[in-house]
Parts: sequence; C-alpha cells; structure tokens
Amino acid sequence: MVSDLITSLIRTAVPTIVGAIVSYLTVVGIQTPHGVAEWLISVLFFAFTLGYYAIVRLLENKYPKIGWLLGNPAKPTYTENIK
Repeated sequence: MVSDLITSLIRTAVPTIVGAIVSYLTVVGIQTPHGVAEWLISVLFFAFTLGYYAIVRLLENKYPKIGWLLGNPAKPTYTENIK
C-alpha cells in the first residue's frame, strides 16, 4: 500500500534528520585535528539516529502518541506477498 510506504519513509527520515542535526550541533566549536571532525560527526550521527529511533520506538509501545516524534504515529503494516 502506498500510504504504508510513505509512512515508513517518514518514520525513517525523521530520526535521520534528528541524528544529523544533533551530531552536527555536538561538534560545533570543538577543535579537532584535520579529518577527525568528519569522522566524529559520522559516528555521532549513527549513534544519535539509532538511539533516538530506539528510544522513541520503545516508548511508543507504552505511549502510542509518542509515535509523532517519528513524524507519524501510525506504524506501517507489512503483509507477506505470496506468489
């Protein structure tokens, strides 16, 4: 279903955007050797994105409205395609 595809894309994009912004803001103003800042941003980006998504998903099980923190409170539904 198209709406499930859009829902899953939104719920992937929002934590990615949050992770990017938080990781960038974390290293702003930090003096690092050449090339280290890019590596640090990449590592923090992964950590913050995964952490944000995991925390929201865990809380969403108990408090469904928290799903809005992923951009859409509806969880996509996946059906098995049998051919």
